[in-house]
Amino acid sequence: MKNSLFSRIFALTHYRDPLLRRRAIGTYATASLVVAAGVLLLALMPIAFDVLNISQRLLYIVFEAILIFFGGMAIWLTGRGRQVNAAYVLTVSIVVATYASALIRVMDARAFLAITMALITLSSYLIGGAMPWMIALTAAPWFVFTFATSDQFVSASWLSILALYLPALLIHTVLAYLSGQSLPRLAQQAAEIAAERRIRLSEASTRVSQRLLAARLDQDGLVREITKVVKETFTDVDYVQIFLTDATRANLRLVASTYEENELPELTYAPGSLSLVGRASIGSQPVITRDTDMDTSGELSYMRSGFLPATRTEVAVPMRLGNEIVGVLDLHSSNPTAFQPEDIRIFETLAYQVAVAVDNARLFGEAQRQAEENKHLYDQTRSNLREIERLNRQLTGAAWSEYLSAVSSTPAYTVDLVTGIGIPEADWTSAMAEATRRNQPVVRESSGTGQPKIVSVPISVRGQVIGAMEFELPAYQPVSLEQLIFLQQSVESLGLTAENARLFEDTQRAAHRESLVNEISTRVQSMTSVDAVVATAAQTLSESIRARRVAIRLGTPDNLDETAELVR
Repeated sequence: MKNSLFSRIFALTHYRDPLLRRRAIGTYATASLVVAAGVLLLALMPIAFDVLNISQRLLYIVFEAILIFFGGMAIWLTGRGRQVNAAYVLTVSIVVATYASALIRVMDARAFLAITMALITLSSYLIGGAMPWMIALTAAPWFVFTFATSDQFVSASWLSILALYLPALLIHTVLAYLSGQSLPRLAQQAAEIAAERRIRLSEASTRVSQRLLAARLDQDGLVREITKVVKETFTDVDYVQIFLTDATRANLRLVASTYEENELPELTYAPGSLSLVGRASIGSQPVITRDTDMDTSGELSYMRSGFLPATRTEVAVPMRLGNEIVGVLDLHSSNPTAFQPEDIRIFETLAYQVAVAVDNARLFGEAQRQAEENKHLYDQTRSNLREIERLNRQLTGAAWSEYLSAVSSTPAYTVDLVTGIGIPEADWTSAMAEATRRNQPVVRESSGTGQPKIVSVPISVRGQVIGAMEFELPAYQPVSLEQLIFLQQSVESLGLTAENARLFEDTQRAAHRESLVNEISTRVQSMTSVDAVVATAAQTLSESIRARRVAIRLGTPDNLDETAELVR
């Protein structure tokens, strides 16, 4: 609240130019002193009235009113962007008050001259131009009059006025005028130097940003590249270090440095430690220190990096991503006056860019690792699928081999669509054998006049060939790719249907075997003696498998070795 009130009374928002801003501050300060002097004189008025006559008292009151009123007016005008008018009002009010003081003999001629010379200096700073000459020209005759009519003239002469006081006033006016004239040029030069420095820093920051964008997304290589680029770009930077937080956020680890005399040391700092890096990691602002910053014991108030002995100035800038600090950019310089406020603002922007680049590199690394893991899982899944397909083909092939060996005749069929005759048999042809071997359709063109065109398509289930189907076409009839695809899909459907039928038959056979086992168990369990159980089991099992002879013997042979020899 106090700062807000102060900024409203002594506003500087209208003054963007550095020279005008300084003149406005000087006008505020001078006007405040004038008002304070008027208030002080008002407080001393009872004492002054004891030694002043009626006319002097009146002039005293006018003098106080001039100081307070015109000092307040100067503050009001300056706050509204009219600093020159405020300076004129302030200068004229001080001149009038000074002349009035000299008139009522409150000050002597020498004090009048000293105040006049101070006023000339002040006007050259606040107004400039010809104002110092105007004050000097009006003050010179008034000084001569005041000096000549005072008691000081008794012990002096006109020669002392002309040879000492007036030349001093002239020389002071000339110097004040020249100083006032040089102020705009100096301010312009300072502004040009500051602008050039800002442009240079901005260009340096832009170059660093471009290098960051062009850098690889490998985190280790990126941080090394950043330290190198920052050192090459900023002339006051001698060493650059980057500290990054570990996975637990418990320590800051040195990951890159431009210090090349030794290998990168294993250097870690805890957040909040006495080091500059530790202090920067728990705040939101950069931390800067110089070797001239000593505590009361004459020691540095921070812990310097042991392997950077030439450091005279160090600044640690936190690398932030939102509310999270991911690291610290640590800059060292041998120049004790390095790293001015405008430099630090550039470093803050740079630290944010570095934080983003490092985070992108981290995310890119994690994405690469995840992609490699996914690729490994994908390759493993493909390998497992291939193994499953191989096992399925093997099992399917074994099942069909067992099925075909169990049936009395191999399923086959041949139909002659010309005669309409169909017979339940078919022989293997060379085209069918080739189709089953290659597991893809085979088309053989007519080998002579009147010979048909042969198309053989393998019958497969889950990649395992279980047979083939052959078509005879007229020699002149073309076979398109669409027809082959249609035949292949139809034959695949045939294979699935045959597989389902085989599975159904296997299920029926399994059910039949289960029924026989249950029947045998029921018969055997109904017997009440061992002999009856053995006889019933032999008779029932011989009927189920149609055996010509069945023998059952309980117990073990007396001589196993002889029995084994007989078996052999």
